[in-house]
Amino acid sequence: MRVDDKREKNRMAQYPVLKELVRMYPRTHPLYISNRQIDNFLIKRSFILPVQIQELIGYYQSLGATRRSLHTWAQKIKSGQYQITLPHIEKLLEDLRLQNYSPKTIKAYTSALKNLNLWLVYNYGKSLEQMDEIMGRNYFLYLYNKQRSMSLIKIHRFAIYYYFNRILQKKIDLAFIEKTRTSTHLPTVLTRQEIVSILTSLTNLKHKLIIALMYSGGLRISEVVSLRKKDFDLENLTIHIRNAKGRKDRLTVFSRRLVNDLRQIFLNKDLNSYVFTSSADPSGEKMLSIRTVQKIFEHALSKSGIGKKATPHDLRHSFATHLLENGTDLRYIQKLLGHKNVSTTTIYTRVTSPQLKGIKSPL
Repeated sequence: MRVDDKREKNRMAQYPVLKELVRMYPRTHPLYISNRQIDNFLIKRSFILPVQIQELIGYYQSLGATRRSLHTWAQKIKSGQYQITLPHIEKLLEDLRLQNYSPKTIKAYTSALKNLNLWLVYNYGKSLEQMDEIMGRNYFLYLYNKQRSMSLIKIHRFAIYYYFNRILQKKIDLAFIEKTRTSTHLPTVLTRQEIVSILTSLTNLKHKLIIALMYSGGLRISEVVSLRKKDFDLENLTIHIRNAKGRKDRLTVFSRRLVNDLRQIFLNKDLNSYVFTSSADPSGEKMLSIRTVQKIFEHALSKSGIGKKATPHDLRHSFATHLLENGTDLRYIQKLLGHKNVSTTTIYTRVTSPQLKGIKSPL
């Protein structure tokens, strides 16, 4: 039956989530809504908060009744068995894969959207599919106040547009964030002597070769761990970088000084084998982790006594800068680095001064 009693309506007004429950079963008085119906209601909601469960428990206690299903849900939330999920997460993942987005981009987009969804749930009691421009604006203000990087803020913007346009097929206006001024940080560049010091500090052949290749060819850390024997042309001193950032292939160079070390590490490897494998894997088929490479570089940097704060990616910056100092044309450097736009490469003109002409590995 419908809830027409004025006193009962006033009582229900104290429990917002109860209004939603009654709307789902409009012909049934809340006292007669069963455990199974409550379960069905909670399952169909995109999220449920502890306070909302307590609201329902409190309401039924005020009627002198209990609902076992509510106490079960309260226990699920307390124990961590229930987690707030992003609406349409499966559809989102499927669409991103079909659009050939890289695993790294998929992870970045879903992580950003999950964080946004949680923020909306706890601040507005709404899920992402219910977000409007005002909520979006307040979320980006929250990110700014937390001093999140501009790259993270851009990921959130791209992810939101993708989710609304392709998954929800709705329009959302985020124009307020599109013209945000970005700060330009100059890359950290290691000198040639500092590169030599880092390499000299390494005694393990595999470790030294990893760092040398990253500098010698301008490789990203994800690219060096993905290298296979078949990617190297020892005669022409080139490396075929496959499926790199943006799902693009490219060719880059490496130093002739590394050929003998490469031949040594290639021993007993077939063409499809990873060049650098994890020693923890007896089969020798598991690629080295990115974290391992970071630790190798951190150890070498510390041992060399260099006072700069640097990361493995700064080897790539140093590669580009030293090529410019050798007089290499910016367009060639763009191709070697795999930059889509030459404007991305021009940042190295701010940390170098042109010298000699010609293209070769700076190692």
